[in-house]
Amino acid sequence: KVGPNDAVSHFKMDFWLNVGSDTQNAQALEFDAFQFNQQNTQFPTGTEYMFGTQCNYFAGVWDIWDMGNSKWSHTWIPCYPFQANTWYHITLNFHTSSRGRYQNYDSINIVQYDGTGRRILWRTSNRWNIAVAAGPMPAGWTENMGMQFQMDLGYAGGSMTEYVDKVSLTAW
Repeated sequence: KVGPNDAVSHFKMDFWLNVGSDTQNAQALEFDAFQFNQQNTQFPTGTEYMFGTQCNYFAGVWDIWDMGNSKWSHTWIPCYPFQANTWYHITLNFHTSSRGRYQNYDSINIVQYDGTGRRILWRTSNRWNIAVAAGPMPAGWTENMGMQFQMDLGYAGGSMTEYVDKVSLTAW
């Protein structure tokens, strides 16, 4: 969490990712940015923007969090399991609508490097251009902004290793 800032509406989440060989046990690797805003006419408790994204290993695509319907939705953008001991530079871009009703998934950029993090192996840039409804902030929550990372196991008793480095959230 980095503190509240209702004045911003655009977000760039930028980080480097490296996974261990045990990541084949993953169901999904999740990367989220969030903003909880003050109350407004739409949501008396405030607005929750949860820009949830995940590389869904089971489905082989990137999913986005549909805040208005409280569910994950598949996109058309392929996502294959990340290779172990390889660095990926990932940049996600989002924005909120001017009236606070929608959260917009703009783009995702991924660059894969070799194990040293110096030589580029491949890169991809995709435009999502997807808008979903925002949601009400849960009662008792306070204004805030930040990002989070999560690993979802594909089965009970498994384990995974994930390294995240050079993390930044730019908001304007």
